[in-house]
Amino acid sequence: MDMNDVEEDSQYGVQTIPVKYGRRNASIWTMAFTIIMSTFSLLSPRSSSKRQIGLAMVGSLVMLYRSLRIVFTKGENKDIVDRAIEEGKITVLLLLASFV
Repeated sequence: MDMNDVEEDSQYGVQTIPVKYGRRNASIWTMAFTIIMSTFSLLSPRSSSKRQIGLAMVGSLVMLYRSLRIVFTKGENKDIVDRAIEEGKITVLLLLASFV
């Protein structure tokens, strides 16, 4: 997520999604892609064990929750965005582990 340094990106002419379309639209896109990623991780064709489904569900739910909080704050709350980024690292590992 590139919402915390919008001012610096703008100053240096870096055209990130938040700079070009605004934080609100970037947060909506974040939520949309999180929903797509969660759907694919839960519905991917594989012989799913309870462990795999559990890991995918936990990772997806945490990411969806954090994305929803970002949407509600329109990407303006730096602490919420920072926490989503940090927890996102862990949830990506959970989602990857669900494919093993």
